Amino acid sequence: MKIKVLFNGRIRQLNGWKPSADIELPEGSTGLDLCSHFNIVPGKDRLYGFLIRDGKKMKEEEELHDGDEIKVNGKAAGG
Repeated sequence: MKIKVLFNGRIRQLNGWKPSADIELPEGSTGLDLCSHFNIVPGKDRLYGFLIRDGKKMKEEEELHDGDEIKVNGKAAGG
């Protein structure tokens, strides 16, 4: 299945600083599989924050669907 992945902020580093990528994953793949595709380890990657689908935060364990557009957001930082 085809997934459009958008990267916000410094998390773009994980995609060669490109703002988006079109990837193919097997049917039944989850947000964790998407993270793995980009070598992101949720809970351990210092840049990774969360995934968004349809304007709502999604759990990494949720199944993806063909044609999904997923935003990968980095952790908020600042002072």
